[in-house]
Amino acid sequence: MNPTKKEYILSYIPDWVAMIIIGIICWSLNSVPPYNRDFSLQDPTIKHLVKPDTIPFYAAVMMAYIFPLVIVCAFSFFKTRSYYSLHIGILSLTLTQAITLFFTTVLKNLAGRPRPDFISRCMINIPKINEFNGLGPVNTTSTVRDPFIGFFNRSICTNTDKKVLYNGMRSFPSGHASASFCGLMFLSLYLASHLHLYNGKGRTYKAIVVATPILVAMIVAVSRTFDNRHHWQDVLAGGILGTLVAYYVYHIYYPSLKAPRCFVPFSSRFNKDDFRHHGSHVDQHSYQLNQLNSPA
Repeated sequence: MNPTKKEYILSYIPDWVAMIIIGIICWSLNSVPPYNRDFSLQDPTIKHLVKPDTIPFYAAVMMAYIFPLVIVCAFSFFKTRSYYSLHIGILSLTLTQAITLFFTTVLKNLAGRPRPDFISRCMINIPKINEFNGLGPVNTTSTVRDPFIGFFNRSICTNTDKKVLYNGMRSFPSGHASASFCGLMFLSLYLASHLHLYNGKGRTYKAIVVATPILVAMIVAVSRTFDNRHHWQDVLAGGILGTLVAYYVYHIYYPSLKAPRCFVPFSSRFNKDDFRHHGSHVDQHSYQLNQLNSPA
């Protein structure tokens, strides 16, 4: 491995290590109980039935990360033919998802908002509630009511599956919405740069291609409301979060969409000699793919 390649790899190791750390933190937070927020048994917004996912988790991952990743790889191999563009595309897309996942996971635990199907997950102890309210151990839902002062929390739940119960109190914000919007909004920005959407020529087909991923993200997000997984506020907040993170991360690595070479990622970590050592022109900001096959 020549020194320039070594320097290149070493310069980006901290970026990937940081994302691995974020992933570990998010995985750890899933085992932490969310905030034990009070709720009303008369609240109609949390009394919906449990329904299967219209768009399962694996499908959401495919749409929000794998599909954009394939597009990034395709443009890098067949259009720019740049190893640097390929790496930066993968890095920035992955960072977008990592930051969004971290924000979403932290907010879910802090908010502790019950999902629309929370009561179905909770499996409340009806006789215990009625006895607490001074009605005696009456085993009927018609007499269930909130305390005279205050509300109940998840201590009245009899569901022993803590994973199901805790997940029922992680409604805000929507993870499907934040993940789909961050991944697909990033893809829209990426496509807009490669198609030169803002070159002043006003090509309608380009606008449609760029807007399509956003529509898909909206469909994924809205599906969570009729699956009884999220309230509309959760979906809206998740969509805004994902969009902001995508815009923020994209412009860390890429110039404005109005720039002449907007599809070329920044390369300010390296000086001109780094690129010339690899036989590339400085204004390409990249290593050519054929350098991957060069002897170490």
